[in-house]
Amino acid sequence: MKKLFVPIVILMTLSACSQLGLSTTESAEPVDLSGIETQLGALDSQLSDLDNQLDSLDKKIEDQNSTLQEQNNKLNAIEAKLDKPVAKPAPEKKDIPNNAEKPDPNYGRTNTNPMVVGKPVTINLGSDTMATLDANLKGEMYEPKIYYSLPPSMATPQFIIFKGNKGIDSIRTLAAVTVTTLNDLEITFAANSEIDLPFKINPQVFMSNFAFDFILDLEPDNPHYEASNGTMLGLMYELIPITAS
Repeated sequence: MKKLFVPIVILMTLSACSQLGLSTTESAEPVDLSGIETQLGALDSQLSDLDNQLDSLDKKIEDQNSTLQEQNNKLNAIEAKLDKPVAKPAPEKKDIPNNAEKPDPNYGRTNTNPMVVGKPVTINLGSDTMATLDANLKGEMYEPKIYYSLPPSMATPQFIIFKGNKGIDSIRTLAAVTVTTLNDLEITFAANSEIDLPFKINPQVFMSNFAFDFILDLEPDNPHYEASNGTMLGLMYELIPITAS
């Protein structure tokens, strides 16, 4: 039976196809793919354009990042300079001979070492103020004196220079007085006038003394601060001419 069944099935199948008008020998009709290929080509071109645009955008971003990095470096350099303390220029060093004469603290202050022509004497009011206060604590008197040995008449005046120090920058004259600035400008002050330090006087125009007072402005670490700060202190310098031998 099996040998006869198979050919019958095949014949029946071929017969059915013939009745339905179907051909078992015709090939399938070809599909037109040209449109799809065109679309794929267009998509590929668009993707290529997008890739180029992305590459261009990446380059711009890279350039901007590089520019920002340079600006940040400049800002960091400026901030570093601002944070760094500015070094003050070192004071000019002047050549001082090894044998340069040191100031003599006794010059013009003793009768054996008077002020002479061509060599002015400088009076430090701070030193004399402390000497006066120290003497007051001991119940003593400090009487500052200035000695000078000058010819009776001179074309060029010789000066005593009065200078202050920390806390003493001006004095008040007790009487009308004419003083000379360090720029050689003569100024006449009325009694009780404030005179800024430093200044200089010609001892030969005074009779025998030069007197003035001033308000003490002492530092807290000064031993006389509690007792004397803010008080009025008077000093009278006795000007003593020494006859030149």
